[in-house]
Amino acid sequence: YNWNKVYFGYCDGASFSGHLAETVSVPDHNTSLHYKGRFILDAVHDTVLLKEGMNNASEIIISGTSAGGLTTMLHADYLHAKYDAASIRSTPPRVSAVPDAGFFMDLPSIDGTYLYTPNYKNVFEMQGAKDSVNADCVAHYSLVGDEWKCFMAQYSLPFIKTELFIVNSLIDSWQG
Repeated sequence: YNWNKVYFGYCDGASFSGHLAETVSVPDHNTSLHYKGRFILDAVHDTVLLKEGMNNASEIIISGTSAGGLTTMLHADYLHAKYDAASIRSTPPRVSAVPDAGFFMDLPSIDGTYLYTPNYKNVFEMQGAKDSVNADCVAHYSLVGDEWKCFMAQYSLPFIKTELFIVNSLIDSWQG
């Protein structure tokens, strides 16, 4: 009775982590692609914080399902800091993250082939996600040149400071 829900659909193919200011030309298709997921994430949250009054919230839950669950884990600390900075209350809001699925594991399939790893590494690099994912994770994995790992929940999880309650669905076909 006294709460609000904000929903925005997944649209960028990188869990709102794309961070390229310039467009990427696709000559064979005479078009350009925009990898601006982080800019979209900021615009939506800035709108609900400043124009819709979420900066007066006492409690905030960040959630998403499947790729949205991954989004929740990748950006929980960033959004938490954003909410704290924008709060007009005397105490910052309690922020919790509740990802529903999104734990796409970096493990080989039954035949020993890594299915997710090449795709996640490619998307991370192609969309310039290094500046959008958990900075502590990036600092850790940059020591060995594996920053792309911070685009996967299993590697970024140890660096998340925001209160986290993970739900991993048995019916998300991508989780199997």
